[in-house]
Amino acid sequence: MKFLFSVIAFILFLSPVFSQKKSDSDWFVKMKRELHLTKNQETQILKIDKAAQAKIKALNKKQSPKSIAKKTEAIKADRKNKIMSLLTPTQQERWQMILDNTPRRGVTDMPNERTTKRSN
Repeated sequence: MKFLFSVIAFILFLSPVFSQKKSDSDWFVKMKRELHLTKNQETQILKIDKAAQAKIKALNKKQSPKSIAKKTEAIKADRKNKIMSLLTPTQQERWQMILDNTPRRGVTDMPNERTTKRSN
């Protein structure tokens, strides 16, 4: 009985992990939810993102890290511009507001010490 319960619990735990498409990243899921994208917008945005990821992976690793970083930033900027051009003006405004108000949490995902309340 304990074994059966363990198997069921394990399956229920893993089902949300595998329910999302591999190509859907966090920003895309948020974009779909917040902007109510059409199916056409979704497919075009995914194509743009996939092409940008392929370009980034294809960068020559023998180049200097600064060169790779500059090219990566250029590819990401181009991706953002192409995606923004697909959105309606209302969606563009909403998405930019979301991007501007999203706190950057860094590598550790811990709050920045300057943003936490300090007790005096």
